[in-house]
Amino acid sequence: MNNGRLDRALLLAILAAMGGLYWQMISMNARLSSDIAAVSERLGRVGTHLEYIVPRPADPPAGQSPID
Repeated sequence: MNNGRLDRALLLAILAAMGGLYWQMISMNARLSSDIAAVSERLGRVGTHLEYIVPRPADPPAGQSPID
C-alpha cells in the first residue's frame, strides 16, 4: 500500500522536529552566552567601584596573623 510514503513522511516529520529543537538549543545558547557576558561585565564594574570605596586590607607582614 502506501507504507513507503507514510514512512518517508514520518521520517521527515521527525527530522524537522529534531532540526527545530537543535535550532532552539543554538539560539538559547547564544542568548545565555550574551547574558552571562553582560553580567560578568557589570560585576567587573561593581568590583572596581567597590575597591575605590572600600580599599582592600594590606597583607600582614610575614609571621603575623591577620586576626591580631
